[in-house]
Amino acid sequence: MTRQLINWLKASVINKWIGILSLCFLFQTILEIIGWILNIPFEQGLINFFALKNELNWKIHSLLTYGFLHNGLFHFIFNLFMLHFSAQILQTFWRPKQVIRLFLLGIISGGFSFLFGTLILGKTGAIVGSSAGIFAILFAAARFSPNMSIYLFGIFPMPLWLISTGLLLVSITGLNGSNFGGELAHLGGSILGLIIAKRPDFFNKRKFYLKRNRSMQIDRSNSETESDRTKYLNSILDKVGSVGYEKLNEKEKAFLKRYGEK
Repeated sequence: MTRQLINWLKASVINKWIGILSLCFLFQTILEIIGWILNIPFEQGLINFFALKNELNWKIHSLLTYGFLHNGLFHFIFNLFMLHFSAQILQTFWRPKQVIRLFLLGIISGGFSFLFGTLILGKTGAIVGSSAGIFAILFAAARFSPNMSIYLFGIFPMPLWLISTGLLLVSITGLNGSNFGGELAHLGGSILGLIIAKRPDFFNKRKFYLKRNRSMQIDRSNSETESDRTKYLNSILDKVGSVGYEKLNEKEKAFLKRYGEK
């Protein structure tokens, strides 16, 4: 069992980050149990230091660290499931490290959205949870291939755009609810995902340009010059968006794979 777990963690950087989030929740739970036994609020102290609060003395590190805490077991399990689900979809088009970088940047984007949103709404609160980063991944995947069929509960086929749109509407309508802070963070992550969706090279731009001449020479008839390569890439992305990744031919898949490589 232990060996299988280690092999699973080594299989992908995405799995490693799922492991990191699990360890953070385990540590949080241990502090909660010890605090309950000793009647000392250890977990609350952890949340006070790492959660993101819209206060004048908010801590800069909390823009990221709030994403590593969760509000209970259900919140944690649901986010872990959604992270695995969304990351598996997006890594069809992106490299795993790029997916994780978007995840982390999505958490930060969600944090800024929470801070500015609560300032505009005149509300106060605090947030924890990694769902802003998950929304960034999911919406990036939805922009890449909106018609990709996802089997909800393993039974009902639904296009990815419909699932993402439904989640977006839930977040918008939830702005008047008790979890308004979390919904603001979801919106921030979603917007980031939509903006960056077709630019995975944003996360490895320098290396991408250094390797351009070597990694892009897959179909010279379609990508002879830099301008032609860009047009060819855009045509592939448009095709993915309209009919899905599975409809690409082998050359197009190879080109897209090389485009996202480190």
